[in-house]
Amino acid sequence: MKKVRFIWFQTPTGWEGVKYYLRHPVALGIALSTWSRFIHMEVWTPNEREGEFYFHIPNRDFSNHTPVITGRMWTSTLRGDDGENGACWRPAAQVLHNPERWCYKEFEVKDEDYESMILAMEHAVATNAGYDKELIAMMAMGFKTPFDPRKLICSEFARVALLAAETIHLNGIVDGMQFVQSIPTKGLFPAHSINPKLIARALPGPMIELKG
Repeated sequence: MKKVRFIWFQTPTGWEGVKYYLRHPVALGIALSTWSRFIHMEVWTPNEREGEFYFHIPNRDFSNHTPVITGRMWTSTLRGDDGENGACWRPAAQVLHNPERWCYKEFEVKDEDYESMILAMEHAVATNAGYDKELIAMMAMGFKTPFDPRKLICSEFARVALLAAETIHLNGIVDGMQFVQSIPTKGLFPAHSINPKLIARALPGPMIELKG
């Protein structure tokens, strides 16, 4: 069995939240369209050696150990230039530098399901065509959403991982490209579009705050 975490970023409250939305208008669009502080999510996989989300560095006198975040974070996000946007993976320590703003749900999956998830996410990253900014704009304005299976938002990326674990395990190995491109990630109206809040509600288990 392997562990995997689906993890959500929550915007700050109060004046800090206002300043955050002013700096990140895409986050404001997501918050308005979903009426939620869950404006982003990622898939957190553990390090490959120990299968854990932390490793421990001993202090100088070896009297104690400091836990350090490890593993990989998978998602689709805006990171600057258009050529750098979209599906990606990054070191978890690079992403979770404000741990108090994140919460997660942890699951154990069969080894073959885990490998299927990794393969599907790797394929999404390899065939990345950018972040679907048009979808976010359409959702915020209440219009119908376009469909482009090559472009993902963060919750669509998470759905790729979820469907890979369930569907590939049940129906046998299928072609990665055919599988990812066939996932119906967008509906006709914003209410039917997958978003971080919907996945947070759909996944079972308690929501756990990530402590600093």
